[in-house]
Amino acid sequence: MACFLLSFTSPSLADNAWGGIGGGWKTIGGEPEAQPTISTSNAPASNSGASPEGQILPAALAAVPSVAGTNRALTRAVASRYAAHPIVKAAGIDPREFIIFFDVMIQAESGFNERARSPVGAIGLAQLMPGTARMLGVDPNDKAQNLDGGARYLIAQIAEFGTLSLAVAAYNAGPGAVRTYKGVPPFRETERHVSKVMSNYERQWRRISSQE
Repeated sequence: MACFLLSFTSPSLADNAWGGIGGGWKTIGGEPEAQPTISTSNAPASNSGASPEGQILPAALAAVPSVAGTNRALTRAVASRYAAHPIVKAAGIDPREFIIFFDVMIQAESGFNERARSPVGAIGLAQLMPGTARMLGVDPNDKAQNLDGGARYLIAQIAEFGTLSLAVAAYNAGPGAVRTYKGVPPFRETERHVSKVMSNYERQWRRISSQE
């Protein structure tokens, strides 16, 4: 587990303070920052509640954005809505860090392909399992709601585990596995996934920092 928590040189990653990346961010992954147009349609049906894993799920915001543009623009728009969530703030995660992290996590989950399906049945951009989508009150086949559910589920993992590396491990393998192993579970797929997301996050953060 230490390789995921301690091997990154970013001050915010290394000290678990997640204190912010500083300055305005301009691009992610070399792609110009989108200027999405957001409507107020497709609101999820549910509010916050307890998951079967015993986690308290964040309430859905009043409306899910409908964005003209790419799935990546939609991903960033959804992340922006939750970036200042009280749980994110309490973990010391700067809003810009959350946006970047959610972006690279969704890229790793689905490659921004809304039609992505996993062999175990995970659906869409945020690769929600049907049961998780029901628990969150979202339609996993609606890409905006799919992302909204993914953002809220990620925040639930941050609330319990406190760091982005453990949160993404729980998102991938389930919070029960992270509790059992008291860290990143020793599953090859999960270890690779966490390593990929965290290294891509670190690279994006450095690129953005260099633009300041």
